[in-house]
Amino acid sequence: MAAAAVIIVRIRRVFSFLRERRAVSPESAIPESNVPYSDRWYYRRLIDYGAVKRVADKCYLDEGPALAYLKDWRKRGVRFLALAVLAFGVLWLIWVLIS
Repeated sequence: MAAAAVIIVRIRRVFSFLRERRAVSPESAIPESNVPYSDRWYYRRLIDYGAVKRVADKCYLDEGPALAYLKDWRKRGVRFLALAVLAFGVLWLIWVLIS
């Protein structure tokens, strides 16, 4: 769970980095090598998702898919938390019934 929190913080840093440099269109794209964490697997997922677009050796942030990516991440987090609470409740109930 802590690793997931670190990853989402890093993804938000990537988004913030591109916004701060106003890299939000193909014309304002910046060199990909300047982007933090651009060598990580989760950065490649952002590209696959369409949140970060590549133009030659440069990249920029596409706001629509970026916001959708964060929204989907939150949905997955809520689902995970709900399942964890449900599993804990079931295990607690079994423990109470057994003892």
